[in-house]
Amino acid sequence: MKRWGEASKTNLLSLSKEQQEFELALREWEHTGIVKDHLSATELCQLCEHSNLRYHFEILNRVTQATLQVGSSCIHKFDITVYDDGGNELVGKAKSEKLDAEISEKHREMMLEPLRSLWQADESSQDFIQLAVSSFNERSGFSPENLLKLFRLMEKHQIEYARQIYKVVLRSNQDKNELFAMKEDQLEFIWPGLSSSQRQRYQKGAEKFKKQQKRDKKRVAEQQEKWRKLYSSLTESTESPRQSIEQRLVDLRRKEMQKSLPGRLVEKLPASANLPDKPIFYDERAHKYTVTFFGSGEIPFKRVFRGEFRALQKYIEAEVQNHPDCTLVEVSETATKKLVDTYRRT
Repeated sequence: MKRWGEASKTNLLSLSKEQQEFELALREWEHTGIVKDHLSATELCQLCEHSNLRYHFEILNRVTQATLQVGSSCIHKFDITVYDDGGNELVGKAKSEKLDAEISEKHREMMLEPLRSLWQADESSQDFIQLAVSSFNERSGFSPENLLKLFRLMEKHQIEYARQIYKVVLRSNQDKNELFAMKEDQLEFIWPGLSSSQRQRYQKGAEKFKKQQKRDKKRVAEQQEKWRKLYSSLTESTESPRQSIEQRLVDLRRKEMQKSLPGRLVEKLPASANLPDKPIFYDERAHKYTVTFFGSGEIPFKRVFRGEFRALQKYIEAEVQNHPDCTLVEVSETATKKLVDTYRRT
């Protein structure tokens, strides 16, 4: 500590108007607001000569116009003047917050500059770049997949960038699943952008995610096999070819349900009992509306799910023509069951 103190006096006095009194010479210096990020802790403080600095903050002598690149510790220790954007001198916590804000702004500029170059170099990707940056501004970070794509585009166009200053956000389940699903070479690309806590979260969550993936694949395979058997039974059926595949599939489902019901309830089971309330894999956008077709006695015989309301009119007209026994069609919101519209055969 004594050596650093002596080095500070020697380095400061030699560049100041005041050549004798260190405390008086300090009053000539102020922080310029310029900060440099060297990306690794390899630099030396030009004031105290302390090593292993990543960030340099520039200080200026108002009299001699000399400058020094120093660490934030020296700014606090020697009470170097720091101003806010309005020219007001800052002290204590406000001074620390200003230096931290300068680092954040520097990182933002170092991040955006390569993206501006990418925008100029890849016209076909401009929409994606704009969406990714807009998402960053809203969420203070990039999703894993967006960041991976940006990195690969910059690699493709040989644009220099620093991976460690691009922040990853892992707030939503989708963000986490994108990260957990990445292959090793993909993960290597964005790993420098993960914080220490995010890296720990990955180590804990990745194994659990992979186990869940295996269970999901098994469940999907079982479901596909079930539908394959149902389809096979339809194609091998000797029933009238005029009978719709949809109705035959409903009948098959009905038979499956009857097998699991007590005998006294089978006779009471309506033909529409196994029409689905929601699709197996519900998506709010793709399955926003439920369309139910009714036959004689207003008994429902078919139910489908659609996402685009404007396209429903033509679809319903075509289906009514294909089903002469259809007397009523109801359109409702899948999520709320709220009735939106009805169509009656005239």
